[in-house]
Amino acid sequence: MKVKRSGLTVRSRSGYYAPRPGQTDTKEEKGIPSTQDLGLSGMTSPTGVPLRTSVVATGLAKSGGREASVAIVLTARLPASAGATSDTLTVTRNVYDPDGRAGAPVQRQIPVTLPASLEDSVRYDVFDTIVLAPGRYQLRLNARSQVLDRSGSVFADVEVPDFARSAVTISGITLGTMVDPSARTDPFAKLLPIVPTSSREFSPSDAVTAFCRVFQGGTGPLAPVTLKAMILDVKSQVLLDATVPLPTSAFGADRGAEYTLALPLSQMKHGPHVLSLHATLASGENIRRDVVFRVK
Repeated sequence: MKVKRSGLTVRSRSGYYAPRPGQTDTKEEKGIPSTQDLGLSGMTSPTGVPLRTSVVATGLAKSGGREASVAIVLTARLPASAGATSDTLTVTRNVYDPDGRAGAPVQRQIPVTLPASLEDSVRYDVFDTIVLAPGRYQLRLNARSQVLDRSGSVFADVEVPDFARSAVTISGITLGTMVDPSARTDPFAKLLPIVPTSSREFSPSDAVTAFCRVFQGGTGPLAPVTLKAMILDVKSQVLLDATVPLPTSAFGADRGAEYTLALPLSQMKHGPHVLSLHATLASGENIRRDVVFRVK
């Protein structure tokens, strides 16, 4: 391949055909059997819709109750197009209890407008919330692209603490970005101060905030809580060690206190890291939550 301008680098891929504007399927993809065709032949699809998800119990669904709100972020990776493209994602959610019993499936059809992109693919986030009683669950999320006639599935485990009864608990740790509250229209606007992401891999230049809530259960007097935040790298070297006192005044009517931490990604080297949060009461009760992420 030749170009007329100097100083340019041309990258090519053998056997690859770029999609036309307004289309998400390329010439090579049209030859792949559809999910329905493969199902009728007793085979499974070799190329589904790539998915990833983050499922986090964020706190009590309502003051005085035991059920918790659970935030779900489902990210689908779809082929890019030279022009804006419309699609419909059919998302089916199944919730399994610790005994493997499945609740009734819930299905949503979501109109999607994919922006034009010069990359191989684009990512689209689907936000959802559910309410669950304390316990451990497994979620199965399936997403089908109408345009591609393909689907994919992803599983996620989630622990819902007993926020209302345990002496001290920490919600799941959510990672995301701070956004002007007045500009938010996502379903998490009243649930979280950040817009969550399912990604756990970030660039040093990304602005990522970690968020959690600390709860004191029961009906007795509130007590101060000491929250310790640590970030360690793959060699267990401590990159951040901060102790934050949470006085009783930090806890609201739901007996929960909020905590946010801007991840110092620009100071971290390439590789995996763990953020560990440890909450302790003066009486000795304590709880720890961890989340693993990676710096590019």
